[in-house]
Amino acid sequence: MAAPVVTKPSNVVSRRGETITAFKVKVASGEPLTVTKWTNPKIVPPNIAFTITGEEVEIHGEVAVADALGTTTVGVKAHNAEGESAESTFTWEIKEQLPVITKPATKTGLVGKAITPFTVVTTGGTATKIEAAGLPKGITIQETGAKIGEVTGIPTMAGEKTTVKLNAETADAGKAAEVTFAFNITGIPVITPPATQHSSGGESITLTTASATESPTEWKAVNLPEGLWINNSGEIEGRLTQTHSSESEVILKAINADGTGEATFKWFVRCFSNSETQSTWAAAHGWN
Repeated sequence: MAAPVVTKPSNVVSRRGETITAFKVKVASGEPLTVTKWTNPKIVPPNIAFTITGEEVEIHGEVAVADALGTTTVGVKAHNAEGESAESTFTWEIKEQLPVITKPATKTGLVGKAITPFTVVTTGGTATKIEAAGLPKGITIQETGAKIGEVTGIPTMAGEKTTVKLNAETADAGKAAEVTFAFNITGIPVITPPATQHSSGGESITLTTASATESPTEWKAVNLPEGLWINNSGEIEGRLTQTHSSESEVILKAINADGTGEATFKWFVRCFSNSETQSTWAAAHGWN
């Protein structure tokens, strides 16, 4: 009668706190194949269980967070009714528990103003590196070191609404599950003013003041020619009522919850006197 022969399992790598994928050790040959007893004289880690079913044994369980790190040789022995036995060994390596990233709340920032610093927090295994992809321009994260995970900076571009992806890893390159959060940057409006304007007294005006970023909720204008006003859509309208020629530097103001943006442009209005002609007025006011 031949002694049983045990199939050698693959070596196992697990992490603290991890439920292992169950695997089986089987008898490959022997006369007869019937196994009367299995023993596991060197089983590690201690929370792992053996379920015996005839010619095979299933190994399953969870690696405890407190289990020692490192590699151990595990032996599994099969016995037959004749008292013969065979042992197969494999290595079992236990690595550090993976970190778990705590999802940050949605963050906001204002262009040109330093954000309130915050730190990406992890639990579980020790993270030795934390990376963030998709941070707004001007914002950075401390990837390693004493202040690992700290996010600081001054936003430089308004209107960014980004989804930031966070990743963390252990010293042995074990990677945490990716976590995302939203980061929105706002700012005061930036106005693109209209070109220099040339108008005549009595003329009806409808002028769109070009564009402004950051969704202004209110518009104001200083030094508009007489008879004109600006509405909350940024349009200048009205009828020029002044009776004298003028040169004005108009100041546009676009306002939102974060502040006021300003821009200027020039506005020439011509009103001829009895002694003036269009050509003399144009020469005198630089309108050729």
